[in-house]
Amino acid sequence: MISHAAIGTGNAAELNPLVSIFGYPVKIAVVAVCSWLLYRKRPQALVWPVLAFLALTAYHVIGLIVILGRLNWSVPD
Repeated sequence: MISHAAIGTGNAAELNPLVSIFGYPVKIAVVAVCSWLLYRKRPQALVWPVLAFLALTAYHVIGLIVILGRLNWSVPD
């Protein structure tokens, strides 16, 4: 929810109309229902969304590490 924090502080803008109108809980529910339907219909089709999610998560983690490094912060043990 880093993006939610950035939006709350005014450092980012929400461009997803679903989230802008209904909020994050509805977005999470829609993604969950669509994922479940896809799992029921074609489970092998979930491989690509899972890989995309893992890549996006790695991208954010690397970005966080870079930002913390530039600010001379350390990650707590």
